Amino acid sequence: MKRTFTYPFTPTRVIDGDTVEGYADMGFYVKRLVSVRLIDVNTPEKRGREKVAGLVVRDFVTDWVIENKRNLELVSKEVDKFGRVLGDLVVVSVESDTPGFKVTTTNSLSVTLLNKKIAKPYKGGKRVPFTQKELDAIVKELE
Repeated sequence: MKRTFTYPFTPTRVIDGDTVEGYADMGFYVKRLVSVRLIDVNTPEKRGREKVAGLVVRDFVTDWVIENKRNLELVSKEVDKFGRVLGDLVVVSVESDTPGFKVTTTNSLSVTLLNKKIAKPYKGGKRVPFTQKELDAIVKELE
């Protein structure tokens, strides 16, 4: 079983719907610029016939990252063959209505993309292209 690592994350740019670049805070004043490939999801590409949907999803991810940038954490297990960190970006918030009782909620970018149906599940291997019907539905969902 692979260990899971969690780091505070400061985004610098959104490359596309499933890749975000930013600084992982390793602790002790050490930060590393990493490219994070969201694990278990695939979004439309920003080129070719998927371009319109790909750009719309990238803009959605950019807005999500900006909205949550103060509380982002990178949860990761490994690095892919291109040197990208495979992981997820999550927002962890702790709420306390009752003294001594805390409720922790987590908002995951990957889960958000899947729940909105603007990404497909992906477990590696050959990428299955989006159908035109799926691309049209994504654009309609986000506009």
